[in-house]
This record gives sequence, structure tokens and C-alpha cells, in this order.
Amino acid sequence: MKDNIKVTEALQKKAAFGADINLDSYDDNDSVRTKTVEDLSAGGKAKLQNVGIELDEANRVGTFVQVDNAPVKVDVKQDTPLVLMNTGAAAKKYPELVEKYWWKAVAPDADKFTAKTALEAENGYFVHVAAGKKISAPLQACVFVGHEE
Repeated sequence: MKDNIKVTEALQKKAAFGADINLDSYDDNDSVRTKTVEDLSAGGKAKLQNVGIELDEANRVGTFVQVDNAPVKVDVKQDTPLVLMNTGAAAKKYPELVEKYWWKAVAPDADKFTAKTALEAENGYFVHVAAGKKISAPLQACVFVGHEE
């Protein structure tokens, strides 16, 4: 992060839209409660289905599911020119790609939510298809914000 002071100051900046949520009132630890999709409750699996995630991966080339800060399912069909992984792993494996795009779409000091994410390097997902290549079907991704229940 180029300007940590500016980003740190943004932790007090209200978002342009929505309620001004106190981030300190949320459990923010990194303990992994769910390790695989199979560990999800029936309610958690239903939530995935409600947002269009097909756990059988029919007609999908890849699947990324994250609960809290832990990826619990990362699959890419064999012989697919798709890279799909968490952003932490991508920063190590593909630093030139991550640096090229990381925090380019939105400024890390835009508001308290972006600042917190930037400073704590929260996980997300990285999607890359090599130039000139195509994937034959959609990929699917879902991030549970907070515990699955």
C-alpha cells in the first residue's frame, strides 16, 4: 500500500451509500470455522443455492466459495485456461498481475470499508484467463461475509 497514513485516516470515513456501520461491533477474527463446503449446514448450502451457486458444478468451469476469510472450495475443471484462487495466494504466485490491478478499480481510502480491507489484506478471489484464451462456461464465486448462519 503506497499511502498507509491516508488509508488509516479513511477508517473514520463514512461510505457514500448505506448505513454508517460501526465495524468494531463485528467479530473480525481469522479463526477458521468452516473448512470445506461439506462442513456447511443445510442453511448455509441453501444460501449458496439461493444466490445461484451450484455445488454440483454443472455447466461451470470453476467454483470459488469463501466463508469468512477462508476459501472452502476452489475448483477449476481440468484443461480450462482459468486461474482461480484466493488473492493472498495470487499475490505470491502472480505478483505482476496482482500489482497491475490491485486497488485500481476503487481507491483503498474511499471509505472505512475499503480502508479496512486494504489495511488488513482480507482475502477475496483472483480470476485470470490468459490473453487470447476463452472459457467455455461461466465460473461461480461466493463470499459469505460473516458466519454462514
